[in-house]
Amino acid sequence: GALGVAAATALLGIALRVFRAVYLDALPAGVSPAAAAAVYDALTRFLFTTVRMVVALGVVIALGAWLTGPGRRAGLVRRLWTSGIGAVRAVADGAGLRTGPVGPFVRRFRVWIGWVLVGTALLAYLLWSRPTGWVVVGLGLAVLFALAVVEFLAAEPEEGSGSGPGAASGVTRTA
Repeated sequence: GALGVAAATALLGIALRVFRAVYLDALPAGVSPAAAAAVYDALTRFLFTTVRMVVALGVVIALGAWLTGPGRRAGLVRRLWTSGIGAVRAVADGAGLRTGPVGPFVRRFRVWIGWVLVGTALLAYLLWSRPTGWVVVGLGLAVLFALAVVEFLAAEPEEGSGSGPGAASGVTRTA
């Protein structure tokens, strides 16, 4: 649905560009083409900005829907995402970085934190005075970065990373 809206909006933008050329070619002899072009551009400036913004928003929503869907390739992208963040987390654990009480908290409320991040981005988009396509892309990238940080903080610590009960005394626990 989001790609359909983006495609329909893109067609509207193309039609407006084509109509501009047709409109300027059909002017009567006594009308200044530069003045007519300036009037047309002034009347459609915000519409063109909105067209670009809606196309970008449709693509971002479609990409988000695809990535959260059940598809095989989307699952592969999600596995790459989590394994990459897991690898960074393992390096951080090896370097002695600990999340302390933040890790278990983020792990417990990961889904809620994700929804709060998406809701915050949506609120920022709705309250933005003049959202453009670049604003949509920037907010999408900001949410993606924030979700990566949440995934990094929520990762389970490595077994041999030296954290957990008995790590300080060198005692290993077995089941």
